[in-house]
Formats: sequence, C-alpha cells, structure tokens
Amino acid sequence: MKSMTTLFKSVIFLLPFALFLGCELISDDDQDKICKDNQLDSPEDQLLHYYMLFDKYGYYPETDHILFNAVSVEFQGTVVLKDCYELASTYHTFERTVYVKESIPPDAITYECHVTQDLLFTFHNNHEYLTIEYTIMAFFEDGAAYTSDVVVKNSDQYTYLHQQTKPIEIYLYVDSSIKWTKIR
Repeated sequence: MKSMTTLFKSVIFLLPFALFLGCELISDDDQDKICKDNQLDSPEDQLLHYYMLFDKYGYYPETDHILFNAVSVEFQGTVVLKDCYELASTYHTFERTVYVKESIPPDAITYECHVTQDLLFTFHNNHEYLTIEYTIMAFFEDGAAYTSDVVVKNSDQYTYLHQQTKPIEIYLYVDSSIKWTKIR
C-alpha cells in the first residue's frame, strides 16, 4: 500500500512536467512547420538604411537641452537579423556622430539623420525580422552631456519589409519613450 501511495505521489508530481514537455514538443513542431512553410524559394539579399528622426520641439533630456542645440549627437547600436526561431543569425554594429550646427539648417523644424551605412542582410524566411538596439548621447556647449537608456525596436517581418522600396528604409523616432540620464 505504501508503494502505491509513493507511486501515486510520483505520478502527480511528474504529470505537470510531462505535460509541459509535451507542449514544448508540440510547440517546436508547430514552429518547424511555420518556418518550413514560410521559407523563401531562394535567399534574398537586401540593403537596409536606418534613419533617426528628431524635431526641434520634441522630447529631450531637459527643456534647456534639446538635441537641436547640442554640439554633437552620437548614435551607437546594433542591428540583428532574427531568424524564424527568433535566434540571432546576422548582425551589424553602427556608430554615427552628427555635428548639429554643421548639419541642421537654422530654420529646420525636423531633422532626418542617416545613422547607418548600407547594411546587407540575407533573408531566408518570411518570418525573419530585424531588431535594433541603440543609445543616443548628446553633448552641449555648457558642458552638459546626456545618454539615453538602451532603446530596442523590432521591424516588421520580412513578408512586409520586402514590399518597400529598395533599399529598405526604416525610420526611428526620438520620442517620449526614450529615457535620459545626465552624465555630466
């Protein structure tokens, strides 16, 4: 009788794990099917350009420190191609410094900054997408400097990206979701 109770307790204890593993296997099989069904006939190379947009009256570190008044603004980040299983398959890093007074006309209200050179990615599946992680640093004439938290943005899946003009252009916006820290 004691062994029956132990066996029953073991089965009750292990049942959730067995169900979890079974669900994982089904989930993996489903993902395999999705990936196989969305495989491209042949790999497609695509050039991508990332642009950062900011405006004169946007959201910035402090009201007396807006990006339009900065001496320089630095963009640093990584663009990662995520495969159908959401694993990183290819990545590029970038770093771009904009000298604001030399780059932005005095009467401008918005500014579009090309932050990456041509980035070449090879897509194999319609469910692949890009993730960009970046930070912004801004330096001002009064010696103040700010850095943003790391910002993470995902692109649409390749199904939608490849319908755009070539090279594919992706725009990122400096907005209220970006948090700033004063570093000096």
